[in-house]
Amino acid sequence: AGGQGEGNGLTQLPCPLGLVVDQLGTIYVTDDGNHRIMRWPKGATQGSVIVGGNGGGGQSNQLNGPVGLSFDRHDCDHCEENTDWVLASEPLSHSFQTVKLTHHLLWTVDTNQ
Repeated sequence: AGGQGEGNGLTQLPCPLGLVVDQLGTIYVTDDGNHRIMRWPKGATQGSVIVGGNGGGGQSNQLNGPVGLSFDRHDCDHCEENTDWVLASEPLSHSFQTVKLTHHLLWTVDTNQ
């Protein structure tokens, strides 16, 4: 994932801050520099934007500096960013939504060992 210098292309990650690999080997990366979350299925040569990528902001189709990403035991992912929007999704069904929160702090704990 990445490795092609800075930019907003599907092979570029100017500021990756969060990374998760799911049970199928798919890589998910928060790309702070492009205000997006990228997905690379196992063996892919380029990623796809699964949310964001429309500039930084507080609209439901935007992220603003996503900094973290985690999956819970139900394979739902959660993204922490610098605004009041948080991404919640079902990666296996490819269904995504953003949720408006106010004054939040996101913590995740993995109890699977």
